[in-house]
Amino acid sequence: MKVARYIIKFLLAFIFIYAGIEKLFISYNPSVFRRAYLLGSVMMVPLMLCLLMTHVFLSKNIGFMILDSSMSAVLVPSHYKGLRDTFFKPQMKII
Repeated sequence: MKVARYIIKFLLAFIFIYAGIEKLFISYNPSVFRRAYLLGSVMMVPLMLCLLMTHVFLSKNIGFMILDSSMSAVLVPSHYKGLRDTFFKPQMKII
């Protein structure tokens, strides 16, 4: 059982190392990255709020509370225009 676990860990590490090296040496289209960045920031907002509430109500660790709240405070305003254009598009008719 230990050998199988070691082999699985080794294969996962090999896959992640290959993916990381591939990003360093292969050129990419930056416009795809900008779209993924907006989607990632949209998905990150509820996650950061959940982490903040976990630290407020369960762990009560001040350092993590400051870190999570500062990340949330930087994430939303820095992409406000893109988030606004994505979620609050004007509609021509009522659904």
